Amino acid sequence: MLQVAFIRENKTEVIERLSKRIDNAEAIIENVLSLDAKRRNTQTQLDAAAADLNTLSKEIGEFFKVLVRENLPVENLIKSDFVVADHRLAGHYGFRTRGFTGFKKLIFNGFY
Repeated sequence: MLQVAFIRENKTEVIERLSKRIDNAEAIIENVLSLDAKRRNTQTQLDAAAADLNTLSKEIGEFFKVLVRENLPVENLIKSDFVVADHRLAGHYGFRTRGFTGFKKLIFNGFY
């Protein structure tokens, strides 16, 4: 059985050899490559979603660390004037996303 990567890299050769056995080889190979492209695109989206979920999970943990370290009241879990975010999540909250790495406590101005 041929690997999809081999078919992708040797499309013309695969079509020529398969054409000796079946009539619609080109259409079949084009369909296989189209489905593979869709699969790779879906995998990329899945990987991005998994990375976002991982970042969000870390955000929650970092938020709790700030609450404990600064001895803040539990009410901050419901309504808080700050967020703990990395540069990607900071952009989601409307903060500038350049100039820092890791997680940082960011204060909302005028939200509450």
